[in-house]
Amino acid sequence: MEIKLYEIAYKIKKLNDAMEESEGELTSEIEALQAEVSTELEMKTDNCISYLEDMQDWVKIAKERRDKLSKDIKAKENQIASYQGYILQCLKGSEKKEFRGTLYSLKAKKPLKTVEIFDESKIPLEFISTEEVTKISKADIKKALKDGEVEGARLVDGKQSLTIKRL
Repeated sequence: MEIKLYEIAYKIKKLNDAMEESEGELTSEIEALQAEVSTELEMKTDNCISYLEDMQDWVKIAKERRDKLSKDIKAKENQIASYQGYILQCLKGSEKKEFRGTLYSLKAKKPLKTVEIFDESKIPLEFISTEEVTKISKADIKKALKDGEVEGARLVDGKQSLTIKRL
């Protein structure tokens, strides 16, 4: 059975407690526990990092696939639009109102009315809306907090992160 990382952490705590109780004296029991923990920790560290790297690789590959799929989807949407344009052009060129098959029929729809703004400066104010975006600059507040206080804000410890070095 494979030992869990939390079990090794518990053994390390137990080892530290034993060292404290013996006032730093290395007994045979402490030396045996130290050797056991050292070996287990070394193996488990490598296993944990390998597993972490596998998950990171999976995410990277999944993102690459997502990006490729997005590009493929966009290309296929463009092909669809182009083919629809081709069919419409053929319908108009034939001067017929409709093409009929055994399963489908094609007709050119009358275009919908859309708004074209050709001079924004002449649009009446009643049709103009203004959006105001309020954004707090945490970077500026952080600089200010290092020099003093900022009402409504304080510096706190962020989330602890893990540093991994390949040996």
